[in-house]
Amino acid sequence: MFIDNKYAYVFSPYGIGDLVIVRGLKKSIEETYKVSIRFIVKPAHEFVMEMFGEKEYLTCIYSEAELKIMGEEVSEPTIGKVFVAHPSYHNNGSINVDFLEHRITFRSVFTKLFKLPDISKVELPYFFPKVKEEFQKRARIERMDNTVLLLPEMKSASQYENLPVIFFIEVINKIKAEGLQPIVNCTDDTYEELKPYSVEMTLEELVSFACECRQVISMRSGICDLIFSRINRLDIIYPNQAFWKLFNLREIYCEDSLINSKEHVLSVSRALKNMGYDSCAIYGYGNVGKRIHYSLNAERFPVSYIVDCNKKEIKSSVDVYGMNDELPDVDVILITLSHEINDIKIKISRKISGSVIDLHELLMNSDILQEISFI
Repeated sequence: MFIDNKYAYVFSPYGIGDLVIVRGLKKSIEETYKVSIRFIVKPAHEFVMEMFGEKEYLTCIYSEAELKIMGEEVSEPTIGKVFVAHPSYHNNGSINVDFLEHRITFRSVFTKLFKLPDISKVELPYFFPKVKEEFQKRARIERMDNTVLLLPEMKSASQYENLPVIFFIEVINKIKAEGLQPIVNCTDDTYEELKPYSVEMTLEELVSFACECRQVISMRSGICDLIFSRINRLDIIYPNQAFWKLFNLREIYCEDSLINSKEHVLSVSRALKNMGYDSCAIYGYGNVGKRIHYSLNAERFPVSYIVDCNKKEIKSSVDVYGMNDELPDVDVILITLSHEINDIKIKISRKISGSVIDLHELLMNSDILQEISFI
């Protein structure tokens, strides 16, 4: 790959949402460092560059070892060098830790990474393709304005924070009851039951269809960053309050850009109250458990304690117990892990007189489904 010494190169190693923001900050980066930026992107993300009108970009896939070396050697955009645009590779990951601990938001990750003012404008893509006749025939679409696109996957968080497949089946039933045509785009085997409605799409086809269909219902993902400014209606679902605080579009972009978007935040406390619970404990204190704890604190719902196998490593405002400890009684213990759920339920049920549930049970007792309407 030829590196021209006239330019500073920026490589965004992860998702589409990261790339949209990094490219959106291009002018601010160039003004701050007095350089001309050229982007290096993964081949799967070339179309994002086209949507921004970028013509002089490179494509490459770097190994993790290469990214670490570049991160150590290049601390800011520099002429003739490649800057890795992710906080994991700089300053011992301190910015990324601040993000995971909810001290800064997704937007601030990148303004701090590039040492830009927080008010720096994030430009939006401006080229949006039209749906091609070949795609419309392949997807068996008779009327574009009668279709609703579902995007059930969320790659930037734990898979366990995605809504369960039964939720989207119920959404599909609602769509069909309205006389509309549901179309799903998904790649995860978790959603095998949605395959009858799924259409395989390139990124260009996905963007063009999203912009011309009647409505899009999506878990919060990088696709939302790419399409929200140009579509007829976008309903974005956030799995909890903490996830909304980190990733909400209103903080990253501006109010005016969101005129056709509606953000739905699943209230963990309301779902627990819907099930008749007034207090809870959390089992599992990884990123998901922390987000649930943050959300419940923000919603002023009592969290009595935490249960985790690595209790000695956990710092928390409430008591922390191990699986071999005696557990105080509580209305319900909420499991935030995605594996061995049935075994965990059996073990904990022997220790408390209250209930034991997992995230998917909780999500299905929320009222997000009732909030979504069709235009």
